[in-house]
Amino acid sequence: MHTRFHGVPFALLPRAEEGRPTPRRAARRLDWIDQTLDPIRKNHPANTYAELRNGLAALLGIETMIVFRDVCSLTPPQARQTAWKAGRTLLRSYLQSTRQVKGNHDH
Repeated sequence: MHTRFHGVPFALLPRAEEGRPTPRRAARRLDWIDQTLDPIRKNHPANTYAELRNGLAALLGIETMIVFRDVCSLTPPQARQTAWKAGRTLLRSYLQSTRQVKGNHDH
């Protein structure tokens, strides 16, 4: 029987109690993303903004660097560059798709 999860005793891990959600990490990175993208988010559909926001949130945490370093075997500069390119790709795709949506409504 396993008593640990990644070296942490199960007894110390957060658990959902009856009727109460499991504790979550603070959403600070979402606040940073919202503040940064505020000038462009007002003019774009909420559903596509949410996709961009969630994608960028995945790239801003330590989890991303762990994957790039441990799974992909990248050096720290390569990991940063890869995260940067992925973020730019997400943003570029978002801006392009929302331009196309606006263009379709202009006809």
